[in-house]
Amino acid sequence: MNRFLVQLIDIATGKIIKDDKGNESKWDSYTFTPVIKLENGTFKGTKDLSKSKWFKITDENYLKLKPYLIDGNLFYVSLKWDGKINIVEPYIENYNEQEFINKYSNNSVITESNN
Repeated sequence: MNRFLVQLIDIATGKIIKDDKGNESKWDSYTFTPVIKLENGTFKGTKDLSKSKWFKITDENYLKLKPYLIDGNLFYVSLKWDGKINIVEPYIENYNEQEFINKYSNNSVITESNN
């Protein structure tokens, strides 16, 4: 999975969006900008390449992630084929992809060995 290091730079909550049938639902929007980690341990980014991710406020994965969504925090994101943000995960210095899958995926399966 290709991941990109980003920083949360803008939060817009409680946006009401109507679907084709006129039903309303609330969404929250988070804007991220790509960053790089410099040799001195600081991070540098540019707003020119920022992208937003919309979350329906009742989405289970969003509710798990929401405590981490604080302005200025770092995250890893992966992109869909069309360039839109697909997955958002908290930045962890010693990243373990399987731990993320187990924590945030609805489809994760844990198997046990009978040795």
